[in-house]
Amino acid sequence: MPATRTLRRNRQNAPKGANREAEQLWLSQSVGYHKKRTKMYKDDILNLIKQSPFNIDTEIQISGRPPTTAHSEFLTNKEQGDWAEQIVYKSINNFSADYFAVQYGRSDSISAGDEGFADFYTEYQRELNTIGKRPDILIFKSSDFPKRNVDINNDDHVKKAVVALEVRSSSFLIERYTTFMNERQNNAINRCGAIREQILNSSLGELLKRKKSEIYKFIEEATDETFKELSFRLPSWSSTSELTDLTKLLRELKESIKTLHKRDDLSITPKMEDIALVNRWIQKYNVKHFYLQVFFDKAYVISFQDILELVSNDENEGNNFWLFGLCYAIDGGYKGWNSYRERHLAIFVNCFLSRAN
Repeated sequence: MPATRTLRRNRQNAPKGANREAEQLWLSQSVGYHKKRTKMYKDDILNLIKQSPFNIDTEIQISGRPPTTAHSEFLTNKEQGDWAEQIVYKSINNFSADYFAVQYGRSDSISAGDEGFADFYTEYQRELNTIGKRPDILIFKSSDFPKRNVDINNDDHVKKAVVALEVRSSSFLIERYTTFMNERQNNAINRCGAIREQILNSSLGELLKRKKSEIYKFIEEATDETFKELSFRLPSWSSTSELTDLTKLLRELKESIKTLHKRDDLSITPKMEDIALVNRWIQKYNVKHFYLQVFFDKAYVISFQDILELVSNDENEGNNFWLFGLCYAIDGGYKGWNSYRERHLAIFVNCFLSRAN
């Protein structure tokens, strides 16, 4: 399981020292790793990409005509993304004496449909195809820049960063979300158990055993831990009232099992072409890269290297990451574009892999 770190940012409920301690811990560990692996970091990333089963095109060139309109959903998500970046930026600069953050990614407020957007779009494509995708925030050691006078257009300055952050935002409260999902899972398990008892402890049990013995055996042997593994084809019996009742219960059981199969983990979502563009930037600047997902009450971080290691092992699919073939271009390398749909493969990486809380 990859080592990731969680940063709490609940300023009202937590003492100020707790925020400082959490952020200093993560920063010091990140920088410690940086010192050990910086010289080989970009080579490690490139090797992992080459080992990936997804045939990632590291030479990808972004092209296309600029969109003409930006929908309200996109604009809302863009504002939320800007908010998340500010949360991270201010948290680091307000609570760390040894490190400071610099906003590095594109912060242009221009959107599709605005005057000059076509030129902006063309220039941004050129940048992606030349240096790759800029991370949103760079973190530097205060000792390297005592006056914090970093010139983000100076390659030598950028290469001195100890951490690069890709900041994502999610409209969830982790604690409430987790509570809701746990309750949903428990309710589904309890309903499965109740249906099981209702069938087995009545004449419906013998009826099911006679009509579909394999389904009867599945239900008889099922436990709270194994209901999720049940799979059967729903019969459509209705010739008698008992068969109708049995069919109804089996349908309810199947629906409850479907609930147990639902993915309930919140995720960090890099797209395949983003991986190639992030790698392009890493190959130029050799700075350790992280994805940071900001929720309304917590933030979760996972390194780009950990993501690549996860997806390189197909045994992790369905547990620690999932694949999805249709996504919205509303963040990441497409910040500032409108919310048109792209048919590109996306990777959903489980946010709850952190061993820290």
